[in-house]
Amino acid sequence: MTLEELQNIALAATRGQWSWWTSNSVRRLTAVGGADGGVLHATSHPADWHADIVISPADMAHIAAASPANILPLLEELAHLRALVNSPELLNFSNGVILEAAHQVEKWGPAHDRNKSAEHWYWLVGYLAGKALRAAITGNKEKALHHTISSAAALSNWHAAISADTTGAGIGADLDLQPEAA
Repeated sequence: MTLEELQNIALAATRGQWSWWTSNSVRRLTAVGGADGGVLHATSHPADWHADIVISPADMAHIAAASPANILPLLEELAHLRALVNSPELLNFSNGVILEAAHQVEKWGPAHDRNKSAEHWYWLVGYLAGKALRAAITGNKEKALHHTISSAAALSNWHAAISADTTGAGIGADLDLQPEAA
């Protein structure tokens, strides 16, 4: 099943965080803020009084799509991608800067960067470059390589902040940004 198919199924399902309710010896699946048992609840079939459940076709599709066969490969891929983003690259400078810039955004969030002033960016880059200098002076080559890359990644994120801000100053509120495409 493709990511697009999973996304479409999830978007069609009942919105909100789902949780099982088990009071009164009756199990039912409820969306937080929704009706009691609004996702799935037991009933008796009106024609022959046999046990049945009430669930929308969209929620049935969502539950079936959330099978281990579909979810486990996605979790493995997510873990692999997170490991790539969160593992410093020391030998290939260009790749290292790209990965480190993504890591910084993931760790701190884009809003954190948008709220930095030019002075904050300057001091961040200086701080990271200073760490590279100290590591080089003390002979810690691995740290020196890492901090030169993290300094360049901070410059890359500063460049992105300046580019995204309509004033060009590199500091702005969320309202300054263009809406993301759906």
